[in-house]
Amino acid sequence: MAVLEQNQVVVTDGFADKQELFQYAGRMAEKCGVIDNIPAFVDGLNERENEVSTCLEEGIAVPHCRSGCVRRPAVFVIKMNRPLRWDEEKNEVCLAVLLAVPDNENDSHIRLLSQVARRLVQESFREKVLAVQDAGRLYECFREVEQN
Repeated sequence: MAVLEQNQVVVTDGFADKQELFQYAGRMAEKCGVIDNIPAFVDGLNERENEVSTCLEEGIAVPHCRSGCVRRPAVFVIKMNRPLRWDEEKNEVCLAVLLAVPDNENDSHIRLLSQVARRLVQESFREKVLAVQDAGRLYECFREVEQN
């Protein structure tokens, strides 16, 4: 099974806050069989976020969770038409790339994070994914990352 499946990429109007986004991602992850405990997954995302904001630049965040509730490594891409206030610095996010990694897979966590981060710092890729309004096309953009 691939780390990124088409049903793990969505374009949505947006969310009231980061917690609503995390809950949504948790429901997606459970439905896809990636996690077995939504509250534990959301707690893991929040714990990581409390260490330091996962907001990058240009409206992109890469929240991630390494936890025993994660059954297999996975990536979820959620594009929001309405930016979401992300942190106390008032950064706004319109693209969240969430990573889920099993507790016992340290290498997967680092590898996934570095693959995604390397591509998101490339201006041409970042501009392309921020401009895409279709979940299918967004999926194709990120599949290119996974395949390289």
